[in-house]
Amino acid sequence: MLAAFGWAREIAPSQPLTVAAWRTSPPGFAGPAYDDEIDRLALEYSDIITFHAYCDRAHAEQHVNLLAAQGRPMLSTEWMAPPIDSKFADQLGLYHNRKVGCFSWGLVKRRSQTYLPRPQMLEALHGDIVDENAWFHDVLWPDGRAYDEAEVKLISALTASMTGVETGR
Repeated sequence: MLAAFGWAREIAPSQPLTVAAWRTSPPGFAGPAYDDEIDRLALEYSDIITFHAYCDRAHAEQHVNLLAAQGRPMLSTEWMAPPIDSKFADQLGLYHNRKVGCFSWGLVKRRSQTYLPRPQMLEALHGDIVDENAWFHDVLWPDGRAYDEAEVKLISALTASMTGVETGR
């Protein structure tokens, strides 16, 4: 990873370089998040802070607080996992209010199969399964209907509340 950062820096990229920190302690354990050598180096060498946070809102807020100390823009690259209570309704407002970018890597059911839950892995790494039938990432049915209309309303409300940001509308 360090060699890759070096090679990239040699060509003076116009875009920021980043490697996501991803190791968090399982719920119920007091260990710090992102505290292994690879995550520490990723955070040190990255121009922007990118991170994974499959967890409930309380833990997501702890992770944001910890990473905010880096003093760089933040982007949660993996976070939504409704089966373990990581949902738009609980966390999108947190990220919006703290000006932390976030994205979900699924959108339309069946396009990438990210609607399929991964409960055994999630339970082992992140705590109890709250809803084993909930979609994992996707937000739309193949015909364009929302999986959860409340998610669409929340996204619309938060987008509409943005000031000084080009929303593409």
